[in-house]
Amino acid sequence: MKLKTFIIMGLTSISSLGSCGHAQQPQYLGESPYNLADVDFNTDVVKFYSKVPTDGYFKEENICRGIGNRTMVIYDYYQFYSESSDKMAVFEDFFFPKIEMLSDEQGKLIGVAGTIDFKNEEGANSLFASIKSKYGKPCFTSEDQYENPIYGWIDNSKRIQLRNKEMSDGDYSCELLVSEKKYGEFMADLHSRAWSNFNWFEDTELPSASSDIILTKDDVVNDHRRGCTAIIDGTMPDFTISTYAGSDDFLYDLDKYLTQQAREVSPKVYGRVPVSFLIDTDGKVKDIKIEEETADEKVKDAATNLIKSLPKFKPATKNEQRVSFKVSTTIDF
Repeated sequence: MKLKTFIIMGLTSISSLGSCGHAQQPQYLGESPYNLADVDFNTDVVKFYSKVPTDGYFKEENICRGIGNRTMVIYDYYQFYSESSDKMAVFEDFFFPKIEMLSDEQGKLIGVAGTIDFKNEEGANSLFASIKSKYGKPCFTSEDQYENPIYGWIDNSKRIQLRNKEMSDGDYSCELLVSEKKYGEFMADLHSRAWSNFNWFEDTELPSASSDIILTKDDVVNDHRRGCTAIIDGTMPDFTISTYAGSDDFLYDLDKYLTQQAREVSPKVYGRVPVSFLIDTDGKVKDIKIEEETADEKVKDAATNLIKSLPKFKPATKNEQRVSFKVSTTIDF
């Protein structure tokens, strides 16, 4: 769940001051490029944006879910306008025209992100190579719901994430986020950024996969001690998008997600249809089946396309092995 608050700030002038223990960072937006390779988490976020024109940036409030029932309010400060020639942030030899800052409720900086566009995949790969040269091989790789790659590194107390998003015209939009590691479980999908919540991969390897086990809702029990649904000696599938990640009731939230998407994606289709599909050991959706052949063809087509568009999931586990999970539900249009 997200709550958004848009706040307009005043216009003043620009100056610069460094921070102890870090290379000199700008105190104000646009004063000089903010160095993403040496983020100073003591940067004063409010001061940083205090000299921006009144229509120059937004402050967005996000209530982010972590593991289980934990939540955290994160404020996202980001520019409203930018030019491709702007140099708001820098990493090695790459200059980013867009920058955003994340803070906690007390206004303390917990993350900085930069966005840069390239005309082709070669440019995106060169940025990835530069980050890899500094931090080594990624400790985590994943995809967002549109199958754009996400790479993650851990550097002492910092978490580094890169998402390379391929645009419809062949251009690439690359987003680099540097945040404090301890807030990692909440760093997912801030204002549709699709940051990956990879706390469940961090510092561990994925369990092995078992291709001959398929669990269903009949294998799900109510864990009254933890107040959630569960698989005995295992874990439920889970979303990889922050609004639903860490769900206490995966099947309930999946139904809620499908209903929401059905209304947004197919507003002119009406009806309901029972469906089933498999979330395999890699978290991918397959074996889609319409369980009522007499249903309206438009409803069946809309349901099939909706399920095909589902994001990649975290797979279910049983006895420390990844297993497939069969979902049976009804979609209302």
